[in-house]
Amino acid sequence: MKVRNDRGPIRILHLEDDRKDAELVQAQLAVSLDCEIVLVDDEKTFRGEIGSQPFDLIISDNTLKGMD
Repeated sequence: MKVRNDRGPIRILHLEDDRKDAELVQAQLAVSLDCEIVLVDDEKTFRGEIGSQPFDLIISDNTLKGMD
């Protein structure tokens, strides 16, 4: 059984600049969560997504170039 919230799939914003890492993380999340994942790879897009819609969870690469 996959975990989900009362409103449907868990909405996840995933900030990752390495496509292979993003695919690995998303594949593991999909095993146990009913989720919709929005992948972004830079600060500008990340900030735009945060302001445009609600997310239940944000996952971020902690070594992104240009962000601290």
